[in-house]
Amino acid sequence: MLTHDSGDLTKEERMAYTTAVNCILKAPSKLPAGQYPGAKSRYDDFVVVHMNMTPSVHATANFMHWHRYYIWAYETALRTECGYEGYQYVSIYEVYTK
Repeated sequence: MLTHDSGDLTKEERMAYTTAVNCILKAPSKLPAGQYPGAKSRYDDFVVVHMNMTPSVHATANFMHWHRYYIWAYETALRTECGYEGYQYVSIYEVYTK
């Protein structure tokens, strides 16, 4: 997984990413409705999993590893389910705080 700063996106890359996110927002949830009633879309799946895992991940040594895996899983869903060919972009704050 490579990290790419969102500020470096070209117009075409921004449009491709936005299209993929809109696709995953419209795709139905893959989680069991009885266990995760709030998850209506694939995007919601990632939100619900993050919310449920927060107590057991955020204050542990696994924090960084789990989030790297989580971001990889989200990026993989964008690619495999929505045909996205780019990367998951982040804001590299050090670039903007100097």
